[in-house]
Amino acid sequence: MKQLERWYDIDVVYEKNIPAFAFGGKMERNLSLQQVIRILEISKVHFRLDGKTLTVTP
Repeated sequence: MKQLERWYDIDVVYEKNIPAFAFGGKMERNLSLQQVIRILEISKVHFRLDGKTLTVTP
């Protein structure tokens, strides 16, 4: 999530505790933030984007 903050100039916040998920793999930097969110949601992680704040929801 720190990488997403840097790449997309956003703030990531967690609605509850930080989930105990670990992700591995590669993601191209030329993907839009919306594309990245869709990819991560396949792994059952849900988000809400409000301006420059990405909230991770349970």
